Amino acid sequence: MGTRPIKKDQLIFEKQEEGRNLFIVAKGRVKVHLHDDAGRELILVVFGPGDLFGEMALLDDRGRSAAVSAVESGHLLVLPRSALEDGIRKHPDLGLCLLTMLSERIRDSNEIIFDLAMRDVVQRLARLLILHGDDQIPDERGYVPLPSLPAQASLAARIGSSRETVSRTMATWRRQGIILTQDRVICLTPAFYQRFEGGEETQDP
Repeated sequence: MGTRPIKKDQLIFEKQEEGRNLFIVAKGRVKVHLHDDAGRELILVVFGPGDLFGEMALLDDRGRSAAVSAVESGHLLVLPRSALEDGIRKHPDLGLCLLTMLSERIRDSNEIIFDLAMRDVVQRLARLLILHGDDQIPDERGYVPLPSLPAQASLAARIGSSRETVSRTMATWRRQGIILTQDRVICLTPAFYQRFEGGEETQDP
């Protein structure tokens, strides 16, 4: 197994590129993304330390299903196809682990498809913010900080929208008092969770 340094915004591989290696994130974060003909980006998922990617092209012997780029600098562990195949032959449980992981990712993909088809932009953005707050501890008022929230353009790419729509929606939420900024960190209020945790609230951004 080799290592590969990555720099922020570096393209790791393109969609349809031949897959020869499996990658494991040792440090940093990477995004799996697609672009339409107009250049608009849809971020499918962001992986961090311990996550692996690039397995699909190795298992079905087809081109990469999406592009992958570095969100921040770090380094990857690189496992060639031959080493993966040899490992599965010697340790069949490794193959079962890969199948379990693929099943989980199919479930995640189904959720993305459902979001894009059935939920409006406001609902999708609210769900994404709530997801970012899942590992945060509320303060004594119940405010949940989002210290690692990506830029608005990245949020838009995660929900299949535009930066302008994200900006307008968040400005509306600020006026309504359901999100606020403390020490340059966006916080979700209890009122935000009351409105959106059921996933039914909509509004005109």
